[in-house]
Amino acid sequence: MEFLGKHIRGIIYWTSAVLTVAVFLLFQPVSIPLLRLIRLTEWYGLISVALLYLALLVSPLYAVFPNLPGKPLAVHARRAIGVSCFFFALLHSLLGFFGLLRGFSGVGFLGADYLVANGLGLLGLVILALLAVTSLDYAVRAMGKHWLTLHRWVYLAGFAILLHVLLLGSHFAELNRALPEIFLAALLVLLLLEALRLKKVIRRRWPIAARYSLPAMALLIAFFYFLTLAGHLKHYFGFHVH
Repeated sequence: MEFLGKHIRGIIYWTSAVLTVAVFLLFQPVSIPLLRLIRLTEWYGLISVALLYLALLVSPLYAVFPNLPGKPLAVHARRAIGVSCFFFALLHSLLGFFGLLRGFSGVGFLGADYLVANGLGLLGLVILALLAVTSLDYAVRAMGKHWLTLHRWVYLAGFAILLHVLLLGSHFAELNRALPEIFLAALLVLLLLEALRLKKVIRRRWPIAARYSLPAMALLIAFFYFLTLAGHLKHYFGFHVH
């Protein structure tokens, strides 16, 4: 465990590098260049979303379950997970913009939905880039208390990327028909953990309001989840609710 704690960030970086090459080689046998490019773009995006989810999961998971083992390792690894998330998001963006879209010349052919979706993706990418650049120990020391303030922007990045994925969900679902259901189930778990963590904060600061906070948050989560699952976005997300 001591070895893992000391080298976990390096392990994550090397794993990301190997995974990048493995995905690239996986689709080399695809004979149609455009299809190969689409699959690479989709998979690098999917890996980025999975890593972002893991980075966001650490804090609420250990806030709700403080006795869960592995907290120091998870917290120490989170920065490397975030940098790797940005790396795969950058690959996804470069392949999508310069490969599929053919650069700025293709922007004018996009519909309103695609412009909004890609604008949200760009916002998420810019925030992830800022977080990756300031992930070095030197930046942590130099920025002091402002470092934590900046890195809370990860929630804005997560929200922007969530909407980006939902709006382009038909492509997301093409990878595997079970992915939308897995994605929504994982999202629900994260929202519930965040709600429970927020309840703890409210209970500590405003004890009277705490008794009403969890039901209110549960209703908000249920409403958001229902809209995501059964609203007009289901057309983009590529599945139907029975």
